[in-house]
Amino acid sequence: MATPKHYVEILERHFRLRRARNPAYSYRAFARDLKLPASRLSQILKGRQGLSLARATEIAERLGLAELERSVFLDHVEAKHARDPQTRRAARERLLAANVHADWRAIEAADFSRMIDPVYLAARALPSLEGFAYDPKSLAKRLGVSVAKFRRIWATLTELGLLARDSDGAWSNGPHVVRKFEGASGDVRRYHQAVLERAKRAIDQVPIEERDVGAFVFPFASSHLPEARLALAEFRKNFPERFEGGPAPDRVYALSVQFFPLTEKPAVRRAAKPVEPFPTEGPSLESG
Repeated sequence: MATPKHYVEILERHFRLRRARNPAYSYRAFARDLKLPASRLSQILKGRQGLSLARATEIAERLGLAELERSVFLDHVEAKHARDPQTRRAARERLLAANVHADWRAIEAADFSRMIDPVYLAARALPSLEGFAYDPKSLAKRLGVSVAKFRRIWATLTELGLLARDSDGAWSNGPHVVRKFEGASGDVRRYHQAVLERAKRAIDQVPIEERDVGAFVFPFASSHLPEARLALAEFRKNFPERFEGGPAPDRVYALSVQFFPLTEKPAVRRAAKPVEPFPTEGPSLESG
């Protein structure tokens, strides 16, 4: 399930859950349970009316939202309707920082530090490929590493619970992985640098019809950064889902998105100090 992009999605999801339990359940009954006029709920769901934080908090309580979903719901309300621009921006930043995705697994920073090389996540994705069979020699060749290194990678991923083997001997990898958000640590920077190194090599080594690299340079208002970062985070998470349900995957790809300034910040202009006007009246310069 993708991250909700609007609090209305959360409302609609809970309506569908209730209707699944009771096919006769209607929007009018939903409005009653939320203690809202039916017409008001209709306008909210159509995006024609908003919600205050106080009313949204009441609705979250009546829906019985779990802590994480409650936070996301309230942050979406504030990001959309808070009167103060700084409050809206802070809510967007929280949504970005939370990096919420119901099908993603967050791992601890200490565990993430053991798998900075992107080949670890590439190895973890292998059981999802068509015709996968556990053969260290052939899998090491596909990853471009030695058999000994492949065995170390596989052992680490298994130890961390990122790969699992069932009673029939079949391997599985579970949900996608995202590092728990604790700011831009040195490990995160080294991981992104390693991904960029792989991208540089791909430009020379991978045929152009098997990859896509592009760049677009444009003027941008820095005040939009929180909103832009949130949009990029949603894109990165939702992009793989667009291609689920089609042909079985046969390779592991990396999606790397960069967004950074090419110019320095404008210099802050200091207000000029007002100049004292020369007196035209009053005592002369010679007076005591």
